Amino acid sequence: MTDRTSCLKLIGDIAVRWSEVEGNLKELLWLYVGTDRPTFNLLFGRSSGDHVEKMLRKVVMAKEIDKTAREDALEALTRCKVIRDNRNTILHKMRSDHMDDAASLFPKLVSTQESLISYSEALGACMVKLSLFVARRDAVETPDGEDEAPDAHERVPTYEPIKWPPKGDRIEIEDTL
Repeated sequence: MTDRTSCLKLIGDIAVRWSEVEGNLKELLWLYVGTDRPTFNLLFGRSSGDHVEKMLRKVVMAKEIDKTAREDALEALTRCKVIRDNRNTILHKMRSDHMDDAASLFPKLVSTQESLISYSEALGACMVKLSLFVARRDAVETPDGEDEAPDAHERVPTYEPIKWPPKGDRIEIEDTL
């Protein structure tokens, strides 16, 4: 039989892992804003996770010219929605009486934790790939004239998308009141 302590440990792990996700999304935003870190922190240091996601979507849509890289960044945000909703359900909508039926709650928490872990790992990989891609692309010299244009074009890196894990399901917690 699953006990309350096991459920509480999972809830704590979900909260901590979510902080890592929000940190990675903020790092992606910094990558695309393209400013120094102190200025970025002045602009976005106290932004909520929702605000960071909205701004990241806008900036990626406006700035990312590589279709595959743009799709990967937007996929990260799309997948984030279900994970965020599950996290909010667990941390903000659950009450102590939900813990009275720890045996039925535990599988939902495990499922949320597993999807959060796989998403977090994929997001981290996506962040690294996009960071390297943007840095390499930005390092390519601008051609001086028509004669150099083909050479410069050939040096532009291509982005290889990451393999995203299966999408997680939205969890439901019954209202027992």
